[in-house]
Amino acid sequence: MTPSQNKALHSYFRRLAETMNDEGHDVAQVLSMKTVSVAWTEEAVKELLFRPIARALSGSESTTGLDSQKLEVAFDTLNKHLGENLGLTYVPFSVDEK
Repeated sequence: MTPSQNKALHSYFRRLAETMNDEGHDVAQVLSMKTVSVAWTEEAVKELLFRPIARALSGSESTTGLDSQKLEVAFDTLNKHLGENLGLTYVPFSVDEK
């Protein structure tokens, strides 16, 4: 993963967390756990949603180990899952974002 992709990925995590919070989807709802409600953060999106997908695709614990193709598949998988299961608004991924 390039530094620009890594920066974009974290920007995506932040925007996805904001979108889930704005649309009323807390961590417990998304993970189907009936526990204390916790608001989404960039780090929570990365660790609880994105990293498991990335790990399944690459076998690596590090998101920086994803090549461009696996990064795109991981992003698409996460967005598809959240859209189909929560009706969540599509959150775009852009390497060019600062």
